[in-house]
Amino acid sequence: MDREALVRAADAILEALSDLGVPFAGPARSAVHALDSLRRADEARRRLEELLQKAREDFKVRARQEGLEEVAQWVASLPIADLPTFRQALQALLQQSDERDLLHKLEQELKRVPGLDEARRARALALLMDCLRARLSSDEQFRPVITALSVLRTEKQLQALQSAVDRLQEAVNALLGLPEDVLVWPVRRLDEPIAELRAYHLHPKYRLVPYTGVAFEGMRDDLIEWARGLEKAQSPVGLRLYVGPGGAGKTRLLIEAGEALRAEGWWVGFLRAGRLTPNNAPILCRDARPTLLIIDYVADRSEEVRILLRAAARALRERTAPLAIVLLERSLPPWLEKELSTYVDPDYVNWPEFLSLPTVEKAPRELPSVEEVDRSAFFESALQRFRELCPIDPQKPIPRYALAELPESPLHILLLAMLTVEGVQVDQAARPEQVLEYAWSRERSAWERHLRPLIGPIEEWLGEAVERVEDLCVVATLGRRFPSPEAIEAFLREHAEPLPNIRWKDLAQRLLHIFPHAEDGMVPPIVPDPLADFVVAQRLKERPELLRWALPTHEEAERAPEEAARAARQALSVLARIWEQNEEQAEKWMKEVADHVVAWPLIAWSELETLLPNPVYTLALREFLAAFYRGRLDQVFLDEERARIWNNLAAALYALGCREETLQAAQEAVALYRRLAERDPNAFLPNLAKSLNNLGLVLAGLGRREEALQAAQEAVALYRQLAQQHPDAFLPDLAMSLNNLGNRLANLGRREEALQATQEAVQIRRQLAAQHPDAFLPHLAMSLSNLGLVLAGLGRREEALQAAQEAVTLYRRLAQQHPDAFLPDLAMSLSNLGAALVDLGRREEALQAMQEAAALYRRLAQQHPDAFLPDLAMSLNNLGAMLVALGRREEALQAAHEAVQIRRQLAKQRPNAFLPDLARSLATYGFVLMKLGRAREAHAAFAEALQQILPLARAYPAVFGELADALRTAYLQTCRATRQEPDRELIE
Repeated sequence: MDREALVRAADAILEALSDLGVPFAGPARSAVHALDSLRRADEARRRLEELLQKAREDFKVRARQEGLEEVAQWVASLPIADLPTFRQALQALLQQSDERDLLHKLEQELKRVPGLDEARRARALALLMDCLRARLSSDEQFRPVITALSVLRTEKQLQALQSAVDRLQEAVNALLGLPEDVLVWPVRRLDEPIAELRAYHLHPKYRLVPYTGVAFEGMRDDLIEWARGLEKAQSPVGLRLYVGPGGAGKTRLLIEAGEALRAEGWWVGFLRAGRLTPNNAPILCRDARPTLLIIDYVADRSEEVRILLRAAARALRERTAPLAIVLLERSLPPWLEKELSTYVDPDYVNWPEFLSLPTVEKAPRELPSVEEVDRSAFFESALQRFRELCPIDPQKPIPRYALAELPESPLHILLLAMLTVEGVQVDQAARPEQVLEYAWSRERSAWERHLRPLIGPIEEWLGEAVERVEDLCVVATLGRRFPSPEAIEAFLREHAEPLPNIRWKDLAQRLLHIFPHAEDGMVPPIVPDPLADFVVAQRLKERPELLRWALPTHEEAERAPEEAARAARQALSVLARIWEQNEEQAEKWMKEVADHVVAWPLIAWSELETLLPNPVYTLALREFLAAFYRGRLDQVFLDEERARIWNNLAAALYALGCREETLQAAQEAVALYRRLAERDPNAFLPNLAKSLNNLGLVLAGLGRREEALQAAQEAVALYRQLAQQHPDAFLPDLAMSLNNLGNRLANLGRREEALQATQEAVQIRRQLAAQHPDAFLPHLAMSLSNLGLVLAGLGRREEALQAAQEAVTLYRRLAQQHPDAFLPDLAMSLSNLGAALVDLGRREEALQAMQEAAALYRRLAQQHPDAFLPDLAMSLNNLGAMLVALGRREEALQAAHEAVQIRRQLAKQRPNAFLPDLARSLATYGFVLMKLGRAREAHAAFAEALQQILPLARAYPAVFGELADALRTAYLQTCRATRQEPDRELIE
């Protein structure tokens, strides 16, 4: 059989696999889509072709043994994928699990073939099918597919069918090259009735109580319709973000929507932390199945989110089935907000096109608290459900709560209902922490009931036993697994004082009754998460040693480095959630984690490092990352590894705002990379160039301009050398470093040299933008803006205007395509254009540019006041100055007064940052008032400006002295105009 025939035969097998005849439409659709993924996968085709070739060889041997030698070669050479007999036999092959049934079916088929010769041919074909059946059944990757399909064709119960579909999905994933557990669907059924209600029953995976309420049901239905609508969208790829505090119902929302979509044949799951890689993300995103991918707790999973979103962007043009991606977090991480507003595409993955899709939402949707109209109904429905699930003493009095006494979040309402149904009255029930306190006390009471037969009547011993169980729960929540009673016994023997008449072995066995539904070890993590955060924080304050006990030891890390890294990462995830409530305490605990893991073997420490976010992309873990890298330096001696760690430490310190320490780390990295580059330039020159560029930025931020220039110049020289050797790889870096060099030179007043560097950056970026506009047009526009400023500083006003106009043109074009990303840049470039026009005396045109800039900044400030109010104030201040120069004094006064109001508000919040700007706006406002003849008001404005700027001018005369002198002159002028004695403190 030649290659073409093998390919056609493989196609026929995959087509027959898809002809399911499954009794329910949803599972059938899901299975068909899963198998369609196989048909599109090169690796699955290749494996099938290998099986066909092996089956052909088997057939040759067996045909000779059975006296079919004369037809063996004939059958083997046929285009068998096109024969009806082949298809019928193949269908039988795939539907039967017993080879004898297959042969019987083929014998029946042979009776329809007239003539002995035809029968012998059919026997030969049947023999080939038998050989193929044996090959498929014995293949470790195709056998699960065949088995799952057998169940699908015979199972009549929908729930069992869905389980079979899940097994088929797993088998298909293995053939596609996806890790077995990259995607998980957590939903579990609980047997009813429940012996006793426990907090873990409220985990969203059990779906114990139907979530009701207008807001929740509307959000769920909207999510489902959005996902369905992707099938008809211009590109079937979409993104949504849901945020809300712990207990708001984010996970439950996705479980409810996911269950509905699974019933319609979708492949749905939560991405497990640490399983997504640049290699398997494209497989996920190119898959033929309608897919809903969910990532929870995205704040500290930045790298996985970036990998997934870029893989989705790359696949959007070839994707035909819907791909819905949903990200969940308590609040929108700043790094993600920036990521979704950055349209540059250096990796050429269709990123701007992805962000521009109407189905890709960049603003988060916030889960509402349970509305008052639904709160009582939800509480009562939970009470009713708990009564149905668990035998409750009907004589026990049930507390009642007014609407105002009920908490707002779904989880806390459920916990309160669980307490209420057992007659527990919660004081101040509207306070979430009170509900959590009572709920955990109830858990401990449940443990007491199970431990009492073991401990006996002595309350002190019983209390100690409960404490030890709580310790086990806390360390399990922090990542330590207890796979067996022996593991628990060993842990207690090492860390707990013995209890009279109690063997730790017996206590470990008793945990089987305390935690009957533990899935990953005998002691499960505390759930739901808000309860876990509450308990862990309280317990670590009482017993801080539990954190150390939870973390893998050096020996454990050496024995199982990947498992140790995942355990430590779990501890950090819990502490990061606690950090949101108590930053100072959580950072102390994270420092203890860093101190503990620095002594790990290199392989385990490195495994943990791969699971950690970039310091830029996390707030909670920045202190930990600095300690993590700093501590490791004492354990590492190879220059290459030390250089990398110093570089990462510099990034962590920079994110923390520790500028002097950042400088030291950056200098160490440069020194080491310099030594490495001398030994092996091909390998380490790029690292040296990058570290020098970073060093220059740090030095510039510290005001050490000459040293910053030196670092920038050396970075440019290295990138120029690299770009000459590998232009495709390093021209963008050369342009970036030239742009930085131009800024460094301009800061030192070396404008001609700054012009030369900036012009070269523009030239390179113009070339790159012509080849890859999505990636480099924004960089070209930025360089043009810089070029305009440098030219203006040199007095080359016409050229400065030309550069400013081109920058505006490019930013206008980019803002039309992606307004969220580029409106701020357009506003900035319009401000620069206005200044260039002023320099040329073209005031009316300058006014027009400044007015447009102010309008854009006003629009942006309405949407994001924290980010753009300072820019709005700046543009209004400039606009006021321009209007007064044109004689439009009343309009000038209005603009200047608004600038003062905004900067006064900003200066109250951050005086160190905005007091100088307030003084400048007061100066403009006073100048306009003078022009209007309102000298007394101008006098007050100048006096206030002096009061604000003088302390700064005395501390930093080089920076603020000139402004203070100008304000003093204006102030004295208004003193004379109003015949007032000057305040001596303001003029001396």
